[in-house]
Amino acid sequence: MKKISAIIPAYNAEEYITEAIGSILNQTYPVHEIIVVDDGSRDKTKHIIEENFQLQTSNIQTNPNSKTQIKVRYIYQENKGPAAARNRGIKESKGEYIAFLDSDDVWLPKKTEEQMKLLEDSESALIYCDMSHEADNCLVHEAYLKERNYKYYGNGRIYKELLKENFIFTPTVIVRKDILEKVGYFDEDYRICEDYKMWLNIAKGYSVEFLDKPMVIRKRNSSNITKDKYLFITSGIRLFEELMNSNGHDVEINKIIKDEYYKRFFELGYYYWDKGDMALARKNFLKTCKYKSNSLKSLLYIIASFLPNSFVRMLRGF
Repeated sequence: MKKISAIIPAYNAEEYITEAIGSILNQTYPVHEIIVVDDGSRDKTKHIIEENFQLQTSNIQTNPNSKTQIKVRYIYQENKGPAAARNRGIKESKGEYIAFLDSDDVWLPKKTEEQMKLLEDSESALIYCDMSHEADNCLVHEAYLKERNYKYYGNGRIYKELLKENFIFTPTVIVRKDILEKVGYFDEDYRICEDYKMWLNIAKGYSVEFLDKPMVIRKRNSSNITKDKYLFITSGIRLFEELMNSNGHDVEINKIIKDEYYKRFFELGYYYWDKGDMALARKNFLKTCKYKSNSLKSLLYIIASFLPNSFVRMLRGF
């Protein structure tokens, strides 16, 4: 049986961390260790972990489905963001495989078992799966990738497809540790999109596997960082600008990267449009006009931005 290290970055996670850790302990294919990296929490995250998993007296928990002893480790660091927390966990880990779980999400009991069946029999660098999606404890999507109409997810060498849309979600991933050491760790300069950058780095040079089942429940709530739309969009712009400057001479890939880069300026323009800042909206829509894939739609928004606000609100309502 291969050793899996499960890494949970945690920040003010007192409300969710017990359920997250419990879902790992309940795996039918047990992990070797659970590493919780507390990224500067100011709540009772540490106290909750100590209280429920007895870390002060023992660092071992027992999976009820097996006789395997699972180490639960708690590491505290000053707040540096999720990339730094995951990197700390990777460096501290002892497993041959690394799995990730966010502190407010949970794995279904057979996640590691079903993923390792595929991954151990292949030469792929990582495996990911579909997931369910909950918002405020209500099921919104049973199979997120399918129901949200993602177009490009699949197996094999999927770099081009992954450039077009990010269909690899971090809590669904199990990756070989040696691959992470080869491509480099998560970029700690990013607060959002650090995981997307990582999966692109891996997919550029390696094959991946996909388990077409929802084996994770992702839970969204008011504390989720991805609700910061501005940071999400601008991080995407930065990422694709880096890719444009470093990709090389592949014409097809360069076209995809350029298209995605300018799409994000359209998203930023719409972000400002939605907030009623028409000057900044026009500035970003104008940038997308330089690239023909987005030019007509952007031009229409630029024209509309000069209309009276009352008329624009009426159009949007319609």
